[in-house]
Amino acid sequence: MITRNTQIFVCILTGFSSQTNCLSLQRTYPKKTDSLHLSRRSALTTFVGSTFGFIVTPTPAFGTLDAPSEEATMAARKAFAAFETRNLPEAETQFSTAIAAWRQLDAGIYPTKRAELNDLLIARARVCVDSKRFVPALADLDEAIGSMALDGKRPDGRAAYFEFADAYVQRGLAHEGLAGRPEQRPAEISADSEWQRAVEDYDEALSLWGPGGKGAGAGIGPNPFVLTYRGNARAALSDYNGALSDFRASEGLFAEVAKKDATAGYRRIDALANEALALYALGRTEEAARIARTVVAKRPGLTDMRALLAAELWERGEVEAAESQWF
Repeated sequence: MITRNTQIFVCILTGFSSQTNCLSLQRTYPKKTDSLHLSRRSALTTFVGSTFGFIVTPTPAFGTLDAPSEEATMAARKAFAAFETRNLPEAETQFSTAIAAWRQLDAGIYPTKRAELNDLLIARARVCVDSKRFVPALADLDEAIGSMALDGKRPDGRAAYFEFADAYVQRGLAHEGLAGRPEQRPAEISADSEWQRAVEDYDEALSLWGPGGKGAGAGIGPNPFVLTYRGNARAALSDYNGALSDFRASEGLFAEVAKKDATAGYRRIDALANEALALYALGRTEEAARIARTVVAKRPGLTDMRALLAAELWERGEVEAAESQWF
């Protein structure tokens, strides 16, 4: 296993002195040990229109090929800064410039070329996902995963470094996005096939992280956000039992983290809401309603929980009580 220097590399490029700040620019969700403060599925729940196609930039004439030039390093720094401020077109342009430069490096002379190039590819893919351009995102993630597969898995099947599992999660999110964008898919590719690919990528990421706990091969354990992602993908495929299992596991992990981080309690309520919806889809309406009432007591404004309770009451013939859910 080679030694990873990703955190140092990103900090140098972005000019941050804090590794936590640097990593926040690369993740759609935190590590299991990080503060759980990010928006739930923010990259996939606020779809906006965008023009499909690659941003093409000319290959610059960088200097020597044994180390990144000042121009290349500056392009990478500008890319991360633009991404942080949500200037996505500028971020993609600068990432493309940096990637073109890193491709020219001689890996024999500059041994961290491959790891750093993978980081840049994954970062550009995140920009593309946020721009709702999922095909180019998948191209970058496929390349990065193929490269990291050379050394990303330990003999016990766990990830040799965090970025390898993370790349599978990013690709799963891209497949989810493509499931909802038929205009970006070939006609013969169905939404269900994209959802299934998302599930497979989340499966791989969770396998690479392992079940957690003590003992050889335990790994760092599952990330509750990723369990939620997989649960949603399974629900899209009508696998409600699988979705329910994921949502319950996610809720349990968020409850554990909430003991030290109050913001995780908010995510626990989201997981409970998802659990209620899965139970309702399975016809277990009384269980669903019981959990929905718990959720509404904490978050009265959740419309889907109000709708669930109204439907359950209506089915029992309690019309006035059902109508009261909307007032």
